[in-house]
Amino acid sequence: MRHILTRTVGIFIILIIGSLLGGILFVSRTPSADTTTTVTPTKTGEDIGSPTTQPEMPPTDQTQTDLLTTNGESLKFIYSELTAESIDIWATEVLHPEQQELLLSIPRHAGFGIRAALSHDQTKIAYTTQPPNVGDNRYLAELWVLDINTQQTQKLAEQVHIGRYMHYPLWSPDDRWIAFDRQTSVDFPYEQDIAVVNVQTGEDITLVSKSSINTDESSANYMTLVDWDPNENSLYYKQMNEGQAELWRINVPQNHSGEYINTITDDGARCYFISPKGQFLLCSTIQSSNEIIVVVSTNKKETPIMLDNLPYEFSTPIWNTDGTGIIYGFPAQGDQEAGIQSIQTDIGVTASIHTFQFDKSEKFAPRSWSPDEQWLAGYLISEEGRTLAIVDPDGQLMTRLADREGREFIGWLTKDMNESK
Repeated sequence: MRHILTRTVGIFIILIIGSLLGGILFVSRTPSADTTTTVTPTKTGEDIGSPTTQPEMPPTDQTQTDLLTTNGESLKFIYSELTAESIDIWATEVLHPEQQELLLSIPRHAGFGIRAALSHDQTKIAYTTQPPNVGDNRYLAELWVLDINTQQTQKLAEQVHIGRYMHYPLWSPDDRWIAFDRQTSVDFPYEQDIAVVNVQTGEDITLVSKSSINTDESSANYMTLVDWDPNENSLYYKQMNEGQAELWRINVPQNHSGEYINTITDDGARCYFISPKGQFLLCSTIQSSNEIIVVVSTNKKETPIMLDNLPYEFSTPIWNTDGTGIIYGFPAQGDQEAGIQSIQTDIGVTASIHTFQFDKSEKFAPRSWSPDEQWLAGYLISEEGRTLAIVDPDGQLMTRLADREGREFIGWLTKDMNESK
């Protein structure tokens, strides 16, 4: 990863797991308004809108080479777009966002969109969507898979939870299984399941079941899917036990008995990703009216680390690609511009503030690094809404889709969609 330094504000955070050092910097060079270009992806018989892009500086020959995959195709990103009648999945080139390919158009039957995830081998997209005649009941969704090469779809499961904030449904490391949540009702009492389905055979297996009969939400013993262990076919899930958030693990599909791993917090927590090497889980929680990041070890002997003294209203944290650092965005405060903060988990005891020169009313929320960390996908968030955007290593806003809600990042595509499997 390239480290571009313009301003560093030392923020000392005392940690138990050694030291932390921040070191990623992005600075935006905003083009003048009269150079903004407008591009319009189309599909047969319908104009879906006009994503706008900020024109990039012409790349050098070396830069252009770096941006190409081994087979000569430009790096693409995949996203879903919510329209009045459908949810459309697009593949878009980072360097040429006007060059888009419509992968799938899904009929829209609810007030919300889909949750979708790209397989590790980049050949399939798993997604949850509402079937007809169930309205906005999020517990009656269906799980489907799109083959990117053939553009054929297959339904794998019914009565699936549509999915929570992001990172769902979950592909196993070998792409054989897809994990998902089930819940019988939003009201107490209800049954909860964590289940997997075999992508090849369609076998649907319930791994863990739990009954929640307590009508007091603060002490309800519910569970939610978290992530796969990247090194083996085992699933992590969060289980609430009388208000205490716990991390559990279960093997797939051999062992149907969950194993307690660690306590996350003594109260509720929102958990996101297991680190790329499987050592830590990334969560956040509220303590004394302040939101903090919690780094939870998957080793039972290690106590979770609480990272406080963070900027107000920081965004959802993510790992970098090798799991050595955590990054998150924060809004402008007073004379301080909006930016991202990076915490390295291997050396040092400081965290650096890195500022954008975007509109002061916007906060950048990182979502995903490209595999080579050349690009950062995320959302520009303001009072007006949320915009999907791609930022380059220098912090320049390379791609900004039209300013409207309803676009969700799905993944990065580094191979030719037409190459045979």
